[in-house]
Amino acid sequence: MKTLFSSAYFGSIEYYAAWVQAENPVIDIHENYQKQTYRSRAYIGGANGALALNVPVRHIGRGGVEHQNMVNATTSVEFRWAKEHFRSLETAYRTSPYFEFYEDAVKTLYFSDDVERLLDVNIKAHKIVCHLLGIDENFSTTEEYISTPNDAVDMRNAFLPKKSTETNFEPYTQVFEVKNGFLPNLSILDLIFCIGGREALEYLKNVKLAL
Repeated sequence: MKTLFSSAYFGSIEYYAAWVQAENPVIDIHENYQKQTYRSRAYIGGANGALALNVPVRHIGRGGVEHQNMVNATTSVEFRWAKEHFRSLETAYRTSPYFEFYEDAVKTLYFSDDVERLLDVNIKAHKIVCHLLGIDENFSTTEEYISTPNDAVDMRNAFLPKKSTETNFEPYTQVFEVKNGFLPNLSILDLIFCIGGREALEYLKNVKLAL
């Protein structure tokens, strides 16, 4: 059976644990954008704790930002958010064991001309993650929006930054762990930079999801 996911901006560890454990994962590219979700937000491990990287999304028309289809949602590129986000990643993970090995792959997102449409950003970020994990980059996407699918497990709103999760995450060594303690369920990039892509995939397979 298919498992339906929203797109995500370097989604959480729980998101990717569900992804690699799903039999047939599919990204919904026709849903409406929802603010304050992983569709435009990622949390990394900074010196002072969890740091939110927010992609600014442009408001269009009277309907407001949340009434935009993901296909039409665009970023506010004049804020130079892409380069600022990469600088934040450098600051947070420069001393991590694997940052230098994966830096160039991640950098391709932030220094490309293709960061205006949010969906393009998320799809490219997801392909980078798939590449670093060593899993299939040729994933499926939806052809239309279906509010209540009867042929799929619907996880489009299963992963929310402000919603606590009951999933247990085995601690791994993080850059600022001595100062901040272990911070669970950060962006998948935290896991990859800290333990490497191959080990990250095994970690994700062993997460016991509580969704």
